[in-house]
Amino acid sequence: MIDGDDDILGVMAIIRFPVESRVEINLLTCSRENISKTKVYDGIAGHLITFACRIAISLHKCRACVSLVPKPD
Repeated sequence: MIDGDDDILGVMAIIRFPVESRVEINLLTCSRENISKTKVYDGIAGHLITFACRIAISLHKCRACVSLVPKPD
């Protein structure tokens, strides 16, 4: 939340693969007002990816890996 605002800015779903020392980003999306050139906040997707990386590093240390599932056409 930003300044007490309770709107959702972005959503991410991750799946943990402990055997592979990997965290997979299965879903990543930003709210409509934060997608186009007239977006309200910049860098939401980047911050969500950074959060997934931090989770992977906290779980697997130097063996950490993050992967993304591409969006279907």
